[in-house]
Amino acid sequence: MTIAHPFRLDPDGAVVTIRPGTPAHAAQVAGHVLACVHGERSLAPTYGIADPIGIGLDEDIAVAAIDNAEPDVLVLEIGAEIDADGRMELELEVTWATSDDT
Repeated sequence: MTIAHPFRLDPDGAVVTIRPGTPAHAAQVAGHVLACVHGERSLAPTYGIADPIGIGLDEDIAVAAIDNAEPDVLVLEIGAEIDADGRMELELEVTWATSDDT
């Protein structure tokens, strides 16, 4: 099991976990990419996006960033809205890409 991010507790006080390989896990991984700034991870300098707040972000940039950083995550659908402050809010549907090699 993977600990959910952000870290949180369920109503019973247990740590929320996500089963690896599930769509929820893929969504969490995609969220990590979009929440990181380029260069934030020194061993993966292209991981993330230039501006995780979302100003100037578009759907193509978000999909390209996920594809570059996490090629095992497949974006099925993406929707975007610009809020009053000019920030983009993304709604993603993702899953794990399958390989023909397995």
